[in-house]
Amino acid sequence: FIVVLQYLGTCLAVPILRKKFASAQNVYRVPGGRLLPAAGALISLLFALQIKLLDFYWTASAIVIGLVISFGYRKTRTL
Repeated sequence: FIVVLQYLGTCLAVPILRKKFASAQNVYRVPGGRLLPAAGALISLLFALQIKLLDFYWTASAIVIGLVISFGYRKTRTL
């Protein structure tokens, strides 16, 4: 499930990054413009809707534990 979330995030980031770095040189542009990232995001959502509830709970638990550790580590490192 986490891989599907990563693909979804990447597909959603493509139009934002294209706009943010529009003036960059040596940029590779994929034909299809915003259609490909939109299709990728839609397919990722369709995959995400088909997961089992137990898989969702495990993924959500891992993300929450990772965030707690990450923020806890940042707090101790900034003091």
